[in-house]
Amino acid sequence: MRLLKLNFLFLGAIFSLATLTSCDDDDDVTVLPITLGSKVNVNNTFQSPAFGYDDEMDFAVISGMNAGDFAADATLSTSVEFPAYIGLYDINISETTITFDVIAPEDDPTFSGFWRIIEAGTFDRYYLTFENAQNVKGFTSSNPNVRLRIDSEKVLVVEISQGYDFNPDQKFTITLN
Repeated sequence: MRLLKLNFLFLGAIFSLATLTSCDDDDDVTVLPITLGSKVNVNNTFQSPAFGYDDEMDFAVISGMNAGDFAADATLSTSVEFPAYIGLYDINISETTITFDVIAPEDDPTFSGFWRIIEAGTFDRYYLTFENAQNVKGFTSSNPNVRLRIDSEKVLVVEISQGYDFNPDQKFTITLN
């Protein structure tokens, strides 16, 4: 509550009027999990004993490139931030969701040999590193085989694991709170 006191002059006399007003800051301010305009970097790692990668490795290294070569930067807006990321996913980050859409076709020369149900012990991780702290406190996932790991206020990790149907036209959404 806030006391508002108004003084006014009427016919040479000063009058005071006091009134109480509600001033609960939480009523008018909604803090969303993600802030549009923030800069974000995405990088992919892979871990799979089934493929001979017992330890988590940068996907670029597995592909014969240098670590970090697949890392990409974007500024969050109302458009898709990472269209065709590594030729596999459209990745869109909004104020309240993270969406991954598989865009590689069934006959894709890079990924077609890997379409399958993800096996035990396999983790396909996407590190989202923000320039500034975000307000992500929790999540729900549209897919039980996809979760979000909150490493810090600046680092979120989308983790795809055992049971995920890794095939063309798959899509999942992580709803943030």
